[in-house]
Amino acid sequence: MDCIVKEAAVKSLVDERTSLEVTVRKTKENTFYFLINFSKEETVVPQCFAGMQNLLTGETVSRQEILKPFEVEIIKK
Repeated sequence: MDCIVKEAAVKSLVDERTSLEVTVRKTKENTFYFLINFSKEETVVPQCFAGMQNLLTGETVSRQEILKPFEVEIIKK
């Protein structure tokens, strides 16, 4: 599988190792990240999202942001 991924030049959206599902949607003006915690454990949001806006709360994502089990964040870059 690694060979196929390498050949297809597939790259992760996040450089940090995380158990979160991270999906991106882009428009001409904005980039939106959807972070979903499908695990039964609290999970730290990757540091690369710190300082961006959480659209569900209106707050800025912190460096110690935690997603609870089955919680979702939509982040605007």
